[in-house]
Amino acid sequence: MLTSSEVLREAEVDHDYYYKTAFSDNNDEVVFDRNAVVSVQPFSGNETRKPLPIPTISGSSLNYSSTLPITGLALLHDIQEITVEQTIEIYDLVAAVDSENRYLIKTDGQTIYGGHETSSGVQRLLCGMGRAFLMRLFDRSQQEALYMTRRMACSIPLLGCYLQRMDVFEPPCKFLGCIQQQYTVGGSLFSIQDQDHNEVYTINGPSSAPCCGSYNETVFNVADVGCNIVTTISNVWDPKILNYRLTVKFPENAALSERALLLGAGMLLDYMFFQKIKTNCFRFCK
Repeated sequence: MLTSSEVLREAEVDHDYYYKTAFSDNNDEVVFDRNAVVSVQPFSGNETRKPLPIPTISGSSLNYSSTLPITGLALLHDIQEITVEQTIEIYDLVAAVDSENRYLIKTDGQTIYGGHETSSGVQRLLCGMGRAFLMRLFDRSQQEALYMTRRMACSIPLLGCYLQRMDVFEPPCKFLGCIQQQYTVGGSLFSIQDQDHNEVYTINGPSSAPCCGSYNETVFNVADVGCNIVTTISNVWDPKILNYRLTVKFPENAALSERALLLGAGMLLDYMFFQKIKTNCFRFCK
């Protein structure tokens, strides 16, 4: 598992490269004008996030105030659901070793984040979908909105207690919570915990382990602490992209940190259950 200092060192390296590769397959829509240059990534806790580099009009003479577009974690506010689409390049189809994954996170068809994985080539070769990684999500202002770390661990509860875990952070290093796989005799169970490690949601998964089944269109029920199902995380076929697409729905009154944790849970489930079928679709359908 990456430590906080290692995550920050990773975050300071070649920021422009990670932003561009995160949005590398987004040619069908304008997300951000890449001619704009942001040379410094704001990592000081005393600084506020930079606004989107777009023209604004002062409304002081018209008796109303102008509002800057929201960025960062605030983009998850007041939306009902997001979709997570994995992007692909020609090199990925012919390479012997899986490349680092890239994602577009959308709501109502509009891209709000681009995601880029950082991981070891050795682990991608030997561990496949079980690899450890750092996942960085960038917003349209070329700034990092969230990052997630996943440790390399066992996915089968009966084989050990050191199970899957995903930690979610808001830059520069604010811990929002984690998604922790639970030990169960049968099935898959995940606990979503806040920054104080209090459980806020649980996710019930399939009855078989990730390596023991084929998961195509699957729905994960998300329950609150009272065991009431409040939302779902689903993987469904999308004929437009000729592949499966992950959809994360948010409870109506969920806090921003809880929405970030649910997004992190969706990313972890994607790696554990759906990477194999997605890779096959990329290689045979495109």
